[in-house]
Amino acid sequence: MSFVRFLLLALFIPTYNSLSSRSSTPRRLNFFSLTSPSPLLSTPSTETYFHELSSTTFSSSIGSPTDAISSLYPCTYRTFNISSHILTVRQTTHSLGKLGSSIWSSSLSLSSYLPLEPSLIKNKKVIELGCGLGLPSIIASKLGADMVLVTDFWGEEGDRGMPGGMFRECIEGNFRGNGGKGEVFMLDWHDESVTLPFQPTVVIGSDLIYYPSDIIPLIETIKRIDAAEVLLFLPLSKRREGLEEFRRKVKEENTWLVDEEELVFNTHRIGRERMLKLMITQKK
Repeated sequence: MSFVRFLLLALFIPTYNSLSSRSSTPRRLNFFSLTSPSPLLSTPSTETYFHELSSTTFSSSIGSPTDAISSLYPCTYRTFNISSHILTVRQTTHSLGKLGSSIWSSSLSLSSYLPLEPSLIKNKKVIELGCGLGLPSIIASKLGADMVLVTDFWGEEGDRGMPGGMFRECIEGNFRGNGGKGEVFMLDWHDESVTLPFQPTVVIGSDLIYYPSDIIPLIETIKRIDAAEVLLFLPLSKRREGLEEFRRKVKEENTWLVDEEELVFNTHRIGRERMLKLMITQKK
């Protein structure tokens, strides 16, 4: 192997080194983050890969499509190849709101992981909680989900995230624009009276413990959905005050089986991210 090829492999191939609670032998999953697919690299069927093909930013005054969001804020269109699925997602600046305006590393991690577990998604009715820009929902749809319910909460004042109408418009544009099959739906975890459009069998979500006040409402929401399987990706690298309390309370639920696995996600752009993969199934 030439020196240049060696550098490419050493510098630009991110890896997941996971330490499973069930095994002393770490799994190693390769996620290629090159600007274009490399013919030098083989991709076994047991692995997946991710790379960002392009990222283009338009100011609010030139170049971007005319709608409420792009007329007011700079927008970035990011094109990804995730396990051979090509998709483009629009994000905007954080000035539009704290949440839902950009793709977080936990969302990328979950989206890159889902192709490793296609049976979890294929022909299932899936709900994503706290979808943000909807990247995992898009991947779930591309993996053959029967229907995907893409959910988040948006208020009129945009106290937590971008203003409500813009938030929904951004999610709809990303999901529909990438051929998503399903529905975008506002779900308030604090509202126990909400009725979902259909009964999901699988729940997915990433970085959901942003506010400690959401811990109990989130757990109660998962219980009300009553899905057979729940897959959550929660960052360990970032400071999330309520994470340990959430883990403890989830394990206290008598009807749930909880499996945890730590994953280390390394990329040359994001850096080192420790993720907790938390899987909840119903006790039989």
